[in-house]
Formats: sequence, structure tokens, C-alpha cells
Amino acid sequence: MFRNDEDFTIRRVKEILQTADDPAKISRLMIAELEGALVEVRGLTSGRLADRHDWRRRLAEAKFREENWGQKAEEVLSWGREDLARAALVEKHNALAEASALASEVALLDELIRASDEEVAKIQYLLRDLKARQTSSQKRLAYH
Repeated sequence: MFRNDEDFTIRRVKEILQTADDPAKISRLMIAELEGALVEVRGLTSGRLADRHDWRRRLAEAKFREENWGQKAEEVLSWGREDLARAALVEKHNALAEASALASEVALLDELIRASDEEVAKIQYLLRDLKARQTSSQKRLAYH
């Protein structure tokens, strides 16, 4: 999935910690920064989830309108009112166009949410690794 990114990032973190004057301080700063980034990405994701819910609701409404106008067109056509049937078909077409646009927006939001989920997983992986390194270095210092 994103293993190469993780490996590169972990290598970069190791380099930074090895060359730092105070690795414990740098480690704490990195952890704080990653935790802040995690909160930010999760907040962004929750907003996107709410948007997707709203767009899906609007999509369902547009599909309902499309179906409803189609039924109305058939009904008025059975009455011999071609003028009303044409008008209903125009409305059905408008609802179909709206539903198509909304479906595209929902698909885009799905993709953005997937990307955000991957970003959260990356950050969590880095946090776990940094915290494990911090704990092991604290244990080494405690024994010396």
C-alpha cells in the first residue's frame, strides 16, 4: 500500500534523530507534530464524511424526482396531454442531469476520504514507531 513511503520516512526520522544534539527533544517535537497532523487530518475527514452524507441525500432526492417526473409523463400521456408529457420529460431530464453531477461529487468525496484514511494510517504508523523508539531509548537511559 504505502510501505515505501513509510520506509523512506522512518529512515529519514532515524537520520534526524541520530544527528540531533538532543534526540529526546526532537522525538518529542516530532510526536507532538504528528499528533497535531493526525487531529487535523481526522477533522478534515469528518468534514468530508458529513459532506458525502449530504451529497448522497441530495443524490437520492434527484433520483426520486427523476423517477417521479417519468411516472408523471407516462400518466399525462395516457390522458392524451402530450404538451404536459413533454414538460414532465424535460423535468425528468433536468433531474437526471443533476443526479449525474451529484454522483460525480459523491465519487470524488469517496476518493478524498480514502486518501485521508491512508494519510491517517501513515501518521499512526509513524507515531507508533516514534513512540516505540522513544520508549526504548528511555529504557536504555534508565539502565545506564
